[in-house]
Amino acid sequence: MILRVEGDPLGVELVEPERFDELKLSVPHGCGAAEAARVLGPGVDVNDDSHLRVPARAVALLAGAAPGWCDRFRAMLRAVEPMGWYDAATDTIRVHLEAQPSGRRRWTTWL
Repeated sequence: MILRVEGDPLGVELVEPERFDELKLSVPHGCGAAEAARVLGPGVDVNDDSHLRVPARAVALLAGAAPGWCDRFRAMLRAVEPMGWYDAATDTIRVHLEAQPSGRRRWTTWL
């Protein structure tokens, strides 16, 4: 699963929503954690220079929550909670930022 930030103006889309073995945030080259958090919107916090805390409900909204998807998503969150990638108390996911190659132009808006 990839949260992809891109475009002009910057927006976000969810790519590969059925891939439950990975969740990352793909950002344009030069886009830092603070700018990515601003684009993603309310409830997103900067964890450090290369990680954000993203509300799980926001990811589910972007996925469109097809039947069965939420159950598989919550199972993924339970599996990564012991490793610190999910915080059940705040219902947020620690997401790693990864820089995209330059030149991308396709985009959709956040929620």
